[in-house]
Amino acid sequence: MGWFRGVFGSVGRTLAIAQRELIAIFLSPIAYIVVAIFLLLNGYIFCLILSLFNKPGIEGSPFAIVLGSENIFAWIFLLLTAPAITMRLFAEERRSGTIEALFTAPVAEGEAVVGKFLAGYVFYLCLWLPTVTYAVILGKFSSPDWRPMATGYLGVALVGAMFVAVGEFTSALTRSQIVAYMTGAALLLGLFLGGLLLPMVLKSDEAGQVVEYFNLYKHVQEFSQGIVDSRHVVYYLSTMVFALFLTTRVVESRKWR
Repeated sequence: MGWFRGVFGSVGRTLAIAQRELIAIFLSPIAYIVVAIFLLLNGYIFCLILSLFNKPGIEGSPFAIVLGSENIFAWIFLLLTAPAITMRLFAEERRSGTIEALFTAPVAEGEAVVGKFLAGYVFYLCLWLPTVTYAVILGKFSSPDWRPMATGYLGVALVGAMFVAVGEFTSALTRSQIVAYMTGAALLLGLFLGGLLLPMVLKSDEAGQVVEYFNLYKHVQEFSQGIVDSRHVVYYLSTMVFALFLTTRVVESRKWR
């Protein structure tokens, strides 16, 4: 039973770090600014889409656009929001010197990384939680196809897991929140544009197909159409795990610097 107590203790420490970090996030005024801008932007886009679908001859699901790749404004905002959520996770700890206190406690680097990731990810999900009211509104006044809604939210959740993990990685690289934010935004934008543009310029069809696998735009497009491809799920989860692994290695190498 020793291994069980060890696992249980590790989970408890990870959740304690997540709780501590989540409280710190919600005590920050930046969190409420991000929430307000996100909801205003998404609400405005939802109203525009509803007015568009009220016109005759327009088919499809307005919710698929809100959650899908066609909503370029949501993409831009997510690329800018995820680094804002994660920029303080390790950068602020290193700047203030509290990271030394964190690791003098019986906390492993992996537990700290996963705990901080969970805090950032929960906040990310909280951003999207109020948008469930859009589904309620559509369900009251129409008969929508619920499958694209459910798979669209799954796509949003998977994209967020990857973005938050990548943002945490860039936060671990520096003690400056501004540098962490700019690095995270640049890296995420590179991932987004790389998968979108490289297939267009590559002459080899085989190479183009390989690069297209990393096309975030296409992945979310399929999710918003009610299609769940296991390859997309594996891509997001494996990228998330790899980013967390790199973050752990960075923290291990720099925790006393």
